[in-house]
Amino acid sequence: MTGMKQEKKAIGVYIHIPFCRKKCYYCDFYSLPDTDESLLDQYCQALVTEIETAAWRDELMVSTIFLGGGTPSLLSARQLSGILQQIAAVFPVSSEVEITVEANPATINLPKMEEYLTAGVNRISLGAQSFADDELTVLGRVHNAEDILSSVQILYKCGLENFNLDLIYGIPGQSIRSWETNLRKAMELKPAHISAYLLQLAPQTIMARQAEQKLLTLADEETEAAMYEVTIDELTAGGFKQYEISNFSLPDYECRHNIFYWQSKNYLGFGAGAVSYMDNRRYINKPELFNYMESLRSGKLPPTEELENMSLKEQLADAIVLGLRLSQGINIEEINKRFDIDFIKEYSYEIKNNIEKGLLNLNNGQLALTRRGYFLSNEVLCHFVA
Repeated sequence: MTGMKQEKKAIGVYIHIPFCRKKCYYCDFYSLPDTDESLLDQYCQALVTEIETAAWRDELMVSTIFLGGGTPSLLSARQLSGILQQIAAVFPVSSEVEITVEANPATINLPKMEEYLTAGVNRISLGAQSFADDELTVLGRVHNAEDILSSVQILYKCGLENFNLDLIYGIPGQSIRSWETNLRKAMELKPAHISAYLLQLAPQTIMARQAEQKLLTLADEETEAAMYEVTIDELTAGGFKQYEISNFSLPDYECRHNIFYWQSKNYLGFGAGAVSYMDNRRYINKPELFNYMESLRSGKLPPTEELENMSLKEQLADAIVLGLRLSQGINIEEINKRFDIDFIKEYSYEIKNNIEKGLLNLNNGQLALTRRGYFLSNEVLCHFVA
């Protein structure tokens, strides 16, 4: 209809902050152990410049902003505010935007958190990982258990209840009982959201090399599976709903930004090492800090590398793999419409086989992983991408 306004497309914005006080032993994200204030300032200026040059504007509406890393909580309130103001200057931003900052418990204090909230932050993801100091030492974390408690008190003093606690299970030396204790201590702090991730090590990490040299022993699959079962039991009993393989929340506190990823929705990444997904194309700003800053200083866009430019078949596989991570699974009717296929017919063998193994459920037009299927998700998902 003439004169009718086109509805804007909701997108997420991801900002990568590749700085840490110290590199954790298990981490394979792009980050550098450097907290030099001048370097942080230069990097934030480069970010502001990159956001300013964003080609996607008018038809988009920013619905979520997520600052990840690295350790975004190393940013001063001034630096953070400058980034958020630039996003608002370039893009239409939803009045209900979710703005999350990942924070290390060793890097926050009350004045900084109050200023973050004033700048617009309304969700914090706190990298607790464990409440046992010996487990934190194995992981190479710079904080201790007491720092987690202090950080949560700071969040409550600021009036922020929408916070997540990140936890890791399968840590060398960790027992099922100590993992259970971690979950209970986390729930005692009354977060709105808990993420529980299985320790998985990329070959280049310090812990992977330690395991290779037999300096530490990784948990076996049976222990990992038992810990996962305990996770679901404890958190469900505590009032948390599992909405994704590793993520649990109180009602209406799901992480909207991460749901964008799992529902194959568009998002723009800014910063060295940030990934974007726009119009079925996934690409990354090359994880090279100084090249990134120099390019933007000299008026050029940062160097990127294409990760995927997906055909329709690849888009379908992507939608299945990401969608099955969510507890609600995938809606068959939506998949059929989007890809013009008969999904049940197309994947009849894969669906039947995994239902018989007790790994998938098909109910009311939704295909979803079973509880057993969650832990064996890779075994299920590989059938849909072959």
